[in-house]
Formats: sequence, C-alpha cells, structure tokens
Amino acid sequence: MPRESYHLLLPLLITAYKALSGSAPFLDTEYNAAYMAQAAIKFMRHRIDRAYAFLVVDYLFSKNHGPMFNGFLGMVTKAGIPKPWYTSFLLLNELDENELALTVSNEPVDAVAARNQQGTRITIILVNFDERAYADYVTDTTLLIDGLPEGRWRPTIRRIDKWHNNSFRAWE
Repeated sequence: MPRESYHLLLPLLITAYKALSGSAPFLDTEYNAAYMAQAAIKFMRHRIDRAYAFLVVDYLFSKNHGPMFNGFLGMVTKAGIPKPWYTSFLLLNELDENELALTVSNEPVDAVAARNQQGTRITIILVNFDERAYADYVTDTTLLIDGLPEGRWRPTIRRIDKWHNNSFRAWE
C-alpha cells in the first residue's frame, strides 16, 4: 500500500468539540440539546468514528457554588442532574444499526432514521435547530424515508423542548 494511503486505515476522531470554551446560560438548555444532536447527526453522515464532547460533568472542583445550573460545559451538573443534551445523546443511542436514507423538506430541520434488524421498529431523530435563532419557532416538515417497510406505523414521540425532558426548565 502506498504511504499516502495509511491514513485510510486510521479511525477518524474528534476530541473536545463544543460551541465555545467558556460558560454560557444556553449550555444548560434545550437549545444546546438540539445543537449537540445536530452535530452528532453530521458526524454520522461524515463517518466520524468517534467524537468527544469537552466535559461529561460540570467542573466538580470549581469554586462556584452558585446555582445548580450555571452554564458550564458538562452534560451533567455537579450534583449529577442530567442536562437536556445528555437526554439527546440517550435518544441518539436508541438508533438501530440499519440507517435509512431520508430527505427533510426544509432547513434548519435535520434528521436521521434507522430500523432494527427485524424491520419492526424505526427510530427517527428529528432536530429543529438554527444557530442564528435563539428563539422558539414552529415549522412544518415532511420526511421522505427510503426503505421503509410497507404497513402502518404507530409513533412513540419523545421530545426535548421547554416542556419535555428538560431538567433545566423544571429547575428554573
């Protein structure tokens, strides 16, 4: 194998990715959950083998003994409360091994879909995140999914927004 091709055998890793290197209030919110889910979907599309967020837990030994949620970079607070973006990773981990091709009708909505080996369950992660808009908005979206087995499908919906699966808003 030519020397130039050795890099093709190595896994592609991203370490310490995040929107910024300091603290900010939105890091504890549903907006960061959407940002991190969208980043994970993009990493999957680009065949990134592994990506690591900067911190798992907020700074354990910081002198800041302020509020429970203080805008640090971790996916879990110092007290062990999972932040919304931790929940987005839990949902992403439910994706099965057989990715389905899909098309989303409009931006900034993004999605990824997969079915289980038996073809009895489809998991779709739908992300509505626009980095230019730190505000709530609603949009209609159509998903076209290739390879979806015929039949009727009954959705189970789990959301991360201001009112669902959001430890920060419950604490607020």
